[in-house]
Amino acid sequence: MMLRGSEGQSVRLTDERLHHILERHPEMVGMEWAIAETVETPDAVVASRTDPDRISEYYKWFTNTVRGGKFIRVVVCSNLDDAFVLTAHMARRISKKR
Repeated sequence: MMLRGSEGQSVRLTDERLHHILERHPEMVGMEWAIAETVETPDAVVASRTDPDRISEYYKWFTNTVRGGKFIRVVVCSNLDDAFVLTAHMARRISKKR
């Protein structure tokens, strides 16, 4: 699946990564649409603490998840000519860069 990032870049969500997300984070089943919405229109984008040059964390608030109001956090890895989703899950808050 190809997503359009908030800055117009193409972001890949492969079947393998989607399977990983749904297997490791079962609360995301049925929320696949929220992954796309988070990448396309995030409330915040934060550089990763571990690899700020390549990894970005996209956050968007959703009020009606299976766990109530939560952020969806989508982690995207970007190289020179490619960007792809690593994982996605629910989060209580936006992480702060150190």
